[in-house]
Amino acid sequence: MEQFVKKDLVSLVSAQKGDFVLDMGCGEGDNTAKLCEAGYSVMGTDADKAAIEKAKAKYPNISFSHIDPKVFVTDGCADAIFSSGYAHKVKREDQETLLKRFEFMLADGGELVMELPAEGYLGEVYGGLEKAFAEEGLKYECPLYLPTLGEYTSLLEACGFDVEFAATVKREMEFSSADEIEAFVEEILNKELSGLDKETAERMLFSALVYCVPIFKYSLQGVYLRIKARVRRPSMKRINEAMYEVNPHFFHDLLAENMYDPNKGE
Repeated sequence: MEQFVKKDLVSLVSAQKGDFVLDMGCGEGDNTAKLCEAGYSVMGTDADKAAIEKAKAKYPNISFSHIDPKVFVTDGCADAIFSSGYAHKVKREDQETLLKRFEFMLADGGELVMELPAEGYLGEVYGGLEKAFAEEGLKYECPLYLPTLGEYTSLLEACGFDVEFAATVKREMEFSSADEIEAFVEEILNKELSGLDKETAERMLFSALVYCVPIFKYSLQGVYLRIKARVRRPSMKRINEAMYEVNPHFFHDLLAENMYDPNKGE
């Protein structure tokens, strides 16, 4: 398992060279380009039109499409789906729909390789913002889905995938000073405060920093946890074998139930 944890996510793709790989939530296309360099036939998709335009400009020989992965559907054409830093932007109640959509788009035996943030400093930062909103009498809901490894692997299995590999990877972010930490936290929180009037936003930002900065202050480090996983859509052979293990007479019974009996009529 250790060799997988240390690898770049692109290297976890085990499809054959020349296979078709969909990069879902490709951003500006850097990972799509890596997949192309690795010998795969690729297409990158993203809901962010500006990011897709940048991807097309940077990598003009690669196919990119401005499509939201949440609504993009193609039936079983992908040998692999690659998704890095996208799934956590989908709400918890929509995760099953997203994963089943991925499963539907994969060819028989195809794989899904993905990476998303897990519980960690991001949860604490957004927790600070939640407290700041509460002080103003406002309700705040974290816009990101930040699961534990166990929670997400269980969800993947519930959506029909065979989990081949899954691990939580710890990344430590080092800062040179407390001011740098504050700037980092402020950059995250400013996006959430953009719809408020200036005075309220500044007051809430200060309150959020009071909660968030102590998370990093003593060590000048933030622990950034990410989930890496490679899962596979079971092949029909694998499904048939599983059915046989449960009931060795399954196919005989199925055939008997559907066999035409002239005595019963049409």
